[in-house]
Amino acid sequence: MKHYANYARPALLARGLLLAALLGLAGCAATIGEPTADSLLQQVGKHDPAALDTLKTRAQQGDALAQDRLGLAYLLGQGVDKDAAAAAEWLQKSAQQGYSYAQFRLAYLYEEGIGVNKDMQQALAWYEKSAMQGNTAAAYTLGLLYTDGKSLPLDREQAEKWYLKAAEKGMPEAQLNLGVLYREQGPAGSTWTPQYDKALGWLRKAAAAGNAKAMLNLGGMYENGLGVAQSDAEALAWYRKAADAGNWMAMGNISQAYRDGKLGLPQDAALADEWYKKYFAAQLPPAKP
Repeated sequence: MKHYANYARPALLARGLLLAALLGLAGCAATIGEPTADSLLQQVGKHDPAALDTLKTRAQQGDALAQDRLGLAYLLGQGVDKDAAAAAEWLQKSAQQGYSYAQFRLAYLYEEGIGVNKDMQQALAWYEKSAMQGNTAAAYTLGLLYTDGKSLPLDREQAEKWYLKAAEKGMPEAQLNLGVLYREQGPAGSTWTPQYDKALGWLRKAAAAGNAKAMLNLGGMYENGLGVAQSDAEALAWYRKAADAGNWMAMGNISQAYRDGKLGLPQDAALADEWYKKYFAAQLPPAKP
């Protein structure tokens, strides 16, 4: 039962909208005494018709931030009826003015076919525009798309390019995925070969930021001597750190090590069962309050 983490792909809502983060970033200053687009959106969510009228007026006057927030209101049904087509229309207007977060949201709509016809070429174009303006979520998403090999053909060089942009800005998930990418061997005929030094460097950065999957992968590299001297003690230490951070795969590895008497541990069925119970419980959905 040896588990190694693949790429981190967060939940669709978190990846596609990143609402909590995006609403607080890259805002445009309002004239003194005037409400911001964000405060208007909050009031719209409370079914304030005056706030909705003001937000619409600003959007119609060409305010890119207001256009983005109005599109978001329609996308979420926040104070208005959900209308994906209207959301796409307003996000398009904002994106065309160069607002990177609208570009990111619009790309997501094209990727998923929400309010527009599904179009991966449009999605890629808008993700790239957003990423080139420094949007780490857009860069990370491009890395994922080139890694998945589903919506787009697998392209490790492109994945590396985009993950690197997000990783260099301190995004732990991108650092993890870049580390995993550097650890991999490409398919037969590919020129992609493992770069263990780079893998270790990025995995350590992600682990230092508390990423449990990075800790798990570091354990795997020490266990197998990939780019480092093989060390059961180091492998176990990283698996324990990952398990302490809630990673069920690391719990499974520790359980198996006790069962087999490996990684410097004694063969102990009772401890193996104890860790297996943790491994199983950690995969269960959280209890409803």
